[in-house]
Amino acid sequence: MSDEKEKKEPFHKNFFVRVIFVVICIIGLYFLMSPYQNCLRDVGGGYYSKIRHCTENSSW
Repeated sequence: MSDEKEKKEPFHKNFFVRVIFVVICIIGLYFLMSPYQNCLRDVGGGYYSKIRHCTENSSW
C-alpha cells in the first residue's frame, strides 16, 4: 500500500457545494424579483394587512 495522501477536490468543485450555491441563488432571486414580495415591501402597515392587500388587490 502506498502512503500517498488522497487528493481532495477544491471546495468550489464539490457537487454539493455547487447545488447549495444554486439553490441559495434561486431563493435570493425569488425574494428580490417576485411581484408578491415587491408588493409586501411597498405596502405600508402591519404584516397581516400587507398580506391581505397583496392577495386581494393583485391580478396574479
